[in-house]
Amino acid sequence: LDRASLFASDLYIEFRVQMGLVDRRQVAHSTFVDLLLLAECDYLVGTFSSAFSAVALELSISRKGFVPPYISLDIPWKPFRPYQPHPGVSMQNVPRA
Repeated sequence: LDRASLFASDLYIEFRVQMGLVDRRQVAHSTFVDLLLLAECDYLVGTFSSAFSAVALELSISRKGFVPPYISLDIPWKPFRPYQPHPGVSMQNVPRA
């Protein structure tokens, strides 16, 4: 995996994938490798406004069984909670435009 050529650009990786400038399988593989390596770290410094850093911390917690030392550079970390819709709200009840 040649990461240097994969990520050497001024364009965001998402745009380059959409434009077909990079192989999306390589990008996906590299992303999962990064995520799993981050989850193995003893300490995590990240931006929790990014789902990537938050998922890395969640994976780390699930693997280790405890919350490892971490620092957020922007917002506090909140444990992931699955979406729980309000009981009275349903997409079937949304008025049509």
